[in-house]
Amino acid sequence: MVTSLLVLLSSQSYLQDVEVPAYTGYVVGGHESALEEGKWVSFDKETRLSFGGYARDLAGFGIVLTGRGLTGLPLVTIKQPASGYAKVARGRFHEDGIYFDPASLPSKGWFTFEVSGFSDGQLQTVKLVSTRKENLFFNMKPRRNAASVHIGYPNPGASDRKDEGVEWFYNEVQAVTDPQHSFYMACGFSRGYFGMQVNSGTERRVIFSVWDSGTEADDRNKVADENRVKLLGKGEGVYAGEFGNEGTGGHSHLKIQWETGVRQRFLVRAQKADTATIYTGYYFRPDLNKWMLIASFRAPKDGGLLRGLHSFNENFWGTNGHLKRAAEFGPVWVKSGKDSWKQLKDGVFTHDATGGKDRIDYDLKAIGNRWLLQNGGFEGASPAYRSTVTVAEEKQAPKIDFSDLPVPGSVQNR
Repeated sequence: MVTSLLVLLSSQSYLQDVEVPAYTGYVVGGHESALEEGKWVSFDKETRLSFGGYARDLAGFGIVLTGRGLTGLPLVTIKQPASGYAKVARGRFHEDGIYFDPASLPSKGWFTFEVSGFSDGQLQTVKLVSTRKENLFFNMKPRRNAASVHIGYPNPGASDRKDEGVEWFYNEVQAVTDPQHSFYMACGFSRGYFGMQVNSGTERRVIFSVWDSGTEADDRNKVADENRVKLLGKGEGVYAGEFGNEGTGGHSHLKIQWETGVRQRFLVRAQKADTATIYTGYYFRPDLNKWMLIASFRAPKDGGLLRGLHSFNENFWGTNGHLKRAAEFGPVWVKSGKDSWKQLKDGVFTHDATGGKDRIDYDLKAIGNRWLLQNGGFEGASPAYRSTVTVAEEKQAPKIDFSDLPVPGSVQNR
């Protein structure tokens, strides 16, 4: 019985079960179809299911699995990489669950455990019996994406008003890890975003998108013509279209196998056009050693320059939110007119609604003149929301021959 397990763990009377739904785990062996969101995880002999948690204090806990029709020789493998702790425990079948001997983590921090060894059946709940329930942190939601994390770049001496934005925004991104479904966004601004994605094992993209005016969130067919972003030009091999379901707007992308560990360079320009703004995205092709036009869009009901400057790291599909996504961003430079380039050295950390409450495996830290921004992987220092990280000064400004940049409209639409 569960009560007998509690006695084995401790004589204290305030022990509680932390019940982690099986569908919040990650299928790391076998077939992803084993996981039916919101219900059960179906096991065969190849299925391995992984979970990650955080111990806020030294934690001793037992594990009890519950489900239906479970057979086999169940194993739980517990690891805490930071301390070097590792333990493999074999389960014991009882009428009300499958019990495993208690584990005792040697230090606070992140740990993982993996369930395997079943030959058949469906797992519903993983119960962790802890000295205090609040000691252990787990994601309890069906959404298994890692939290999206962002760096905001304040511009000293300016505000985010339309008339105090900047004309040019330059940033570099170097992927450190590259799991599928990763979006490392370099140049974000009030009307759009520009960065690079890992879409599959064989496809990568550079993406530049600009939002429409208005309030339509999903269906671009409902956006009036006067609110629509218009394509002015695009580069060779670039696809241009539209998007919805996250706001609506104009979308463009280049399929290119950008390399992990190599700095990718991004440049955005804003030009006022009466009550509209023309936003143009340029990507430096390492293979060709030159800048290319991705696309240029006319955004109505704007008339301002680049403002709300930021970057982000996003896990846009939830099947592998247990993998670490990490990229280095920067140095960040801005420029207007004939002014000199100015480096932005402060980075303000924020996260989406999943962060802080459901997922806290993320980090932001300075590495010289760059920021390392990461999420997922069940690791990271979990910095406070809106905390500021300052990077070192970079004395060499970008060397860009503006007269050599492709002019929107001069490149044939393809």
